[in-house]
Amino acid sequence: MFFISAFFVYFFFIGLSYKSGSDWYNYLADYNAGCVNPNFELGYKAVCSGFSFFGINYWFFSAFIKCFYISVLGWVLWRARGAPLAAFVLYVLLSIVFLENMLRQQLAAAFVLLALLYMRKGNLVAFFLLFCASLFHLSALVCIPVVFLFRSAVLRSFFLSLSILFFFFQSLKIFNFASIAEFFLPYLSGYNFAARVVLYVGFDHYPMTLGHLLRLVLLLLYSILFYFSSKRDLEVDTEYWLRLSYSAVLLMFFYEMVFYDFGVFWMRVREFFTVFLVIFPFLLARYFKPHLWLVVFLTVTAYSVYVFYGLFSLPVFDSLYKGYSNSALQLISRDIDFDRQRDMAVEEYWLKWKAGELR
Repeated sequence: MFFISAFFVYFFFIGLSYKSGSDWYNYLADYNAGCVNPNFELGYKAVCSGFSFFGINYWFFSAFIKCFYISVLGWVLWRARGAPLAAFVLYVLLSIVFLENMLRQQLAAAFVLLALLYMRKGNLVAFFLLFCASLFHLSALVCIPVVFLFRSAVLRSFFLSLSILFFFFQSLKIFNFASIAEFFLPYLSGYNFAARVVLYVGFDHYPMTLGHLLRLVLLLLYSILFYFSSKRDLEVDTEYWLRLSYSAVLLMFFYEMVFYDFGVFWMRVREFFTVFLVIFPFLLARYFKPHLWLVVFLTVTAYSVYVFYGLFSLPVFDSLYKGYSNSALQLISRDIDFDRQRDMAVEEYWLKWKAGELR
């Protein structure tokens, strides 16, 4: 009952949020123009065109996508049986920017979660659903390795080794992919996908942060816990969720450790797997150390709050998130002052972003 109630609260405050964040500015313009942006994928354009054709308000179109994704996410959390309500609340804290902004990737993420959920039915089902996901956001294709990681212990060990190795390579500046990308980018200028490639890899070297080190520690901790849990005699369903959750977390951190210079890339990709970062410790606590559940809950909560606070302490988000309005309430009584202030703030944000002043 509480789990269902949490989703109604989510629907009202986040699903129906109005001009929160930054991406709505581009999505709204494209929606009003008839969904013609050539950089958007075919699947998204088809859904967008359907809603636009029938004259449905953009904010209800946005709410539909957010609620479709969160419904699939809720189904996954419920099936995993690892404290679904706690996992849901903490996931929202970790991914609030993603949930408020990235409509195309939310559609793609819903199909990625379905692919992982039904992976036990065979690789073909998983690959088909991942292909469907790529029709909404092309980045979903980088989720394909998780299918093989799930099947192979050797491959998991290999990816873990590479992650650790590249963390030290990046930290000591021995090697990075940014220099390679800078060499090849000029040769991509004649191709249609060049703009998308530049978006993901065309930034300056990303600085090392405490959060990056903390996530390496999390990867090592999760790997040790998974190793010891895999030695136990587990029920088939429990073993499936533990192995799936660890494989997803491993791939998420692998992309960060190896391609750390490309912050836009790995920050986008991790949104496909962040929920498993929360699911995994709750599963371990439930099946192995139930008396430590509270400790696990407090630890994961502390990390989620740390990420949430760190994000919204950035000055760039002051004018994009602080202050709240709801699209349903706006239809009843429009707040013109809020509209004007938020429009000016988001226009300034995108001008700075295009000038390379913001990541």
